Amino acid sequence: AARLQGVYRALSSVAALPAKRTPLVALVGAPNVGKSTLFNRLIDRPKKHMRNNAWAGPQQRAIICDEPGTTRDRLFGRVLWADSVLRIVDTAGLYEGSDEDEILDKFGDRDRKREAALRELRAVAEEQSEIALREASVVVFVVDSVLGVTAVDERIAERVRRLGKPILLAVNKVDSVERLRALPEFWELGLGEPYAISALNGAGTGDLLDLAVAACARVAAAAPTEETVAQVALLEPILRPLHIAIAGRPNAGKSSLLNKLLGFERAAVSATAGTTRDSVRAQLAWKGRTIVLLDTAGLHKKLTDRRGVDAEGRSQLDASNSVGESSVALVLFDAELGITQHDISVVSRCLAEGRSAVLCANKWDAARAKGKKWEKVVSSIRQKIPLYDFVPLLPLSATTGEGVEAILQAAVNIAAGRSGRVPTSELNEALSHLMERQGPPHGSA
Repeated sequence: AARLQGVYRALSSVAALPAKRTPLVALVGAPNVGKSTLFNRLIDRPKKHMRNNAWAGPQQRAIICDEPGTTRDRLFGRVLWADSVLRIVDTAGLYEGSDEDEILDKFGDRDRKREAALRELRAVAEEQSEIALREASVVVFVVDSVLGVTAVDERIAERVRRLGKPILLAVNKVDSVERLRALPEFWELGLGEPYAISALNGAGTGDLLDLAVAACARVAAAAPTEETVAQVALLEPILRPLHIAIAGRPNAGKSSLLNKLLGFERAAVSATAGTTRDSVRAQLAWKGRTIVLLDTAGLHKKLTDRRGVDAEGRSQLDASNSVGESSVALVLFDAELGITQHDISVVSRCLAEGRSAVLCANKWDAARAKGKKWEKVVSSIRQKIPLYDFVPLLPLSATTGEGVEAILQAAVNIAAGRSGRVPTSELNEALSHLMERQGPPHGSA
């Protein structure tokens, strides 16, 4: 049994030997040109290279909606094509001084706060896109055949041209002969031959992947040996590793915690509630094992009929699915405000999904500075939710990193307990004790 446990730990942890970095292909373009639809189309291809029951790495589908600016974080997926593995990253739309700037400038005095919030969201989303552009081996610039060449496309073309990286110009929504005739117009962007695709029905996406694989191969061949050796990544585990969701109401500090755990800016963070839309999946190597972290959108107090209807509703559905994917949920609440009924409802939803939970009092450094005592906080919360006295409660500061190791260790310990086996004798003893305290109703079988 001990040997089997050791084998399982080895298979579900990162391998000791490094491998060459998988090429990264970034999908960029103006808002609403179909980048997320193309991303989903590419990553949904069958993973024929994966052995049965093998874990394919953290995959995520992008939320698709007609509302501009739906995508805010970088979303990653893997594709096997022509015996090559590519990482695909979906990015937020690049505005580059688009008409939306004029719309924002027309906000009245009453809407100044809303204007500031929208500008902040755009800034953090574009920062994530900029990171993707810097990290990418190849850039796929997606444009809309229906709109033709726009001023925004021209400015984005100038921006990506300065990167000095291979650029593939993908003209999306070409699903008729009439739109195919408009293809030559895109030569004026100066990025080489435009390639017709339809992310919706998949037309031309295979040819696009052929070009991406060839471009990545040229980049790898041209890279210096020292750089290639230095840019290594740990091998993927074979078995599905532990999945931990980071949940809570909007603006509880979930994305800040993800970034602190990873040690870099993986998720977009702003003071505006609702910044995260798509659940962000990231892989963490921690104490010799692999953990997949799932940063979710802020969960609403109640489920509504809007789930799956608009961007916000689909975001809620995606967050609920991510919690269901995990084994343990780190539920964050604001220690300065104290636990609210909204926070309690989030814990209830996680437990109702059959997930374990760890209550994390985030921003504890600020609460402590205001004179709060941890013992009193714990006592107050236990009195407020006595039914959840089995849920661990720990202090946390996602900003300073205080308590980060403790909550992660608690989640790992709980996950180990979930997979443990309770001996029959102990189970019978516990049931007998409970029946002594409260016997079954009279006349029951």
